[in-house]
Amino acid sequence: MKPVPKIRPFVPSCGRLPRVLRWILYHWIAVPALTILDYVLFGLRIEGRSNLAVVKNRGAILVCNHIHYLDCTMIGCAAAPRQVFFASMQENFKLPVAGWFVRNLGCVSVGATLNDKRTFCQSIYSLLKQNKWVMIYPEGEMKLYGQGVRPFKPGAFHLAAQAGCPVVPLALIQRKPNGFWRLWKKRPLLTLVIGPPVNPQPAYSVKKKAQDLQERVETLYQDWFRSSLIT
Repeated sequence: MKPVPKIRPFVPSCGRLPRVLRWILYHWIAVPALTILDYVLFGLRIEGRSNLAVVKNRGAILVCNHIHYLDCTMIGCAAAPRQVFFASMQENFKLPVAGWFVRNLGCVSVGATLNDKRTFCQSIYSLLKQNKWVMIYPEGEMKLYGQGVRPFKPGAFHLAAQAGCPVVPLALIQRKPNGFWRLWKKRPLLTLVIGPPVNPQPAYSVKKKAQDLQERVETLYQDWFRSSLIT
């Protein structure tokens, strides 16, 4: 078999740090600081972290419901010390201040043109074949503190099927503040649940693999949220 070419992830280069400094920023500064921030702001709990150990030596696509501007920080901290590469809309790279972090903390631009999107898919495929973890929000847009799970788009599952890699489902579950949290926290607290990896069926075609992956992951999300919604 020919080795998979290492395609450079599609990330706007303006304002990016050298690779060593990006590594230090991610692992030594961002992850420790954001771990504290996520606990203080959201009372974040992480359950099922052992499920990530199953794919520690493999490429994988992580998927999660998208209910907060900072939920990417929760996923990144849960996966540490492994780095997660996040699919992100192109406009996020242009945001003041936040855009600098988006460019330097492992985000890959979805792009705007058809050629951009083709490059994005090639970048994700290359990352997966290099045993990297890629995070894609299958709901697409963020809905602040949205309840339940919204319809999934097929892109993440098609990429996983093409690369022959597992999908790791994650879910942000809202819970009512209790204890001292009730003194100052009006919004729900958050628990990040990490489910077992869902592997593509090797005998299926790519199209059927993608459909099967999506259906199995959607069923898992329905089970998670059936008993956990805040009313």
